[in-house]
Amino acid sequence: MIRRHWMLIVPLALFAVLSEARPADADADTSKEDLALLKAANWDTDAKSLMANFKKRTVSEELREKIADHITKLCDDEFSVREAAQKALIEIGAVARAQLKVALTDPELETRRRAKRALEKIGSAASEAQLIPAAARVLASKKPEGAAEGMLNYLPSIEEPETAIEVAQALSPLAKDKDDKADPHMVKALKDKYHIKRLAAGISLLKAGVKEEKDAALKLLADDKAVIRWHIARTVVEDNKDNKAAKDAVPALIKLAVGTSDEASLAEEMLLTLAGDEKAPTRPEGDDAKAMKRYQENWEGWWKDNGEKVDLKKVDFDGVGRSYSIACYYSYNGKQRGGKVLELKDGKVKWELDLDQVSYPYYAVKSRHDRVIICDWQGAKVSERDIKGKVLWTTQSTPNSRPVNAERLPNGHTLVVGQNSIREVDREGKETKTLYSRPQFNNDIVSAGRHRDGTYTVLLQSGGVVRLDSNGKETKNYSIGGYLGYSVGVKCHYLPNGGVVIPDYSRSKLREYDSSGKQLAEINASLPTSATKLPNGNYAYFSRSNNQMYEIKKDGTQVSTTQIATVGGGNKSPLFADRR
Repeated sequence: MIRRHWMLIVPLALFAVLSEARPADADADTSKEDLALLKAANWDTDAKSLMANFKKRTVSEELREKIADHITKLCDDEFSVREAAQKALIEIGAVARAQLKVALTDPELETRRRAKRALEKIGSAASEAQLIPAAARVLASKKPEGAAEGMLNYLPSIEEPETAIEVAQALSPLAKDKDDKADPHMVKALKDKYHIKRLAAGISLLKAGVKEEKDAALKLLADDKAVIRWHIARTVVEDNKDNKAAKDAVPALIKLAVGTSDEASLAEEMLLTLAGDEKAPTRPEGDDAKAMKRYQENWEGWWKDNGEKVDLKKVDFDGVGRSYSIACYYSYNGKQRGGKVLELKDGKVKWELDLDQVSYPYYAVKSRHDRVIICDWQGAKVSERDIKGKVLWTTQSTPNSRPVNAERLPNGHTLVVGQNSIREVDREGKETKTLYSRPQFNNDIVSAGRHRDGTYTVLLQSGGVVRLDSNGKETKNYSIGGYLGYSVGVKCHYLPNGGVVIPDYSRSKLREYDSSGKQLAEINASLPTSATKLPNGNYAYFSRSNNQMYEIKKDGTQVSTTQIATVGGGNKSPLFADRR
């Protein structure tokens, strides 16, 4: 019998946006690109039309309760009730997606199955991920009456956290009313039950310089949501017009920095920028509670000793959480093999590792600001090291399933992708489970990655793409249309919503797909081996044919190029490079 239950509808989950975030100090930008993007999608860009569009997408409290009721009935004892509830959710359409996504993690199997079917029928939101923030920036610049209230009410209806945060950051022009006073809806939202509304109101009032509400906005530094504390602290510290307020935000950064979340990594990077690497407290090797408590106390002591002397207006925070490139090199002089991994930022080497025992490092990814995970093709192993070269752990793969890429998982473990299997290893490199295996297909896995929703995408040598659920079960297959010409050092961008950007080396293309396998973009690119979708909607890719990192627009127009130079007197050539 199917158990009746009440499902808690959780409001939009928020996550810190890493280097892919729109910069926190970016003004609401109504550039020609925003307008061109909207017009290309046939959106009317006058204030009245934009207001109407956002209102249409806003889920009222009444409708939210109605959707929750239908979701509850997805596991009703009566088949006809379950069918009617699923049909009703599909008819409600796109505005039901956010709550249906929550239902995918419901304890009831029948609820999960029917929520998934409903989402498949409704379709993906990926195609609007760029349009929504652009429309918000354009509308905010026009400042029509009622826009602040309307946009704040709309925010909880956005299902993708990255999109929601980008919209929240665009609303500061609406923080003041026509009399140059704090908009009452913004002030009220500081205490709203929805995280995203508190976040938007706090950022907007602080960036707009509404003095009478500054203290109320700064109270969000103690909010129970880490993502809010991070964005408010960053807004205040980077803005630094009020040196005292900025300094008051530093203790909040210290408390964030001792954790293991995305926000912790960003807060720690900001503190290191503030202190200068030579003067900063050293992060302990262990992550146990006692070690991290000492680390927090060390930072608090450092701030007590140095806080008065620090002038935040002279500190350049521009690079925090922003773009960087990781590059891997190899060399062979006939007798000895050797490798190198380095990080480039603003065209300069930030750190580099000489790898005498890693002869073919064809993939690397930062696991923390001071650590990197490296895949060694020749040695068939994956290791994590600090940026001084100390090996923290190593896991050995079998010769017939050499590792092709790896990534740190939210639980602190590491996903190791091999040619015929995908494994999870713990903090010591010991295998905890095999997520997916294809031993009968002769080493055909080229790349794989985890999406923020817990699902996975696997790219095959044949050009096939396999979608997996959180347990590693195949849920969908599609093809990019032909055999891949590259099998080592390929890096895809696994988007939060289940989509993926794939470098198609053989046909000199970048291809973007949504979670259902629908192609959203096909862009000319010169022999790409790695691909990243940037927050501005552009794409970055690396070409090993000429060692260049490119940024291009969706229409293929080149924005910039960066030479990933050979190193060590020209005898080490890049195997892999990735821009984040």
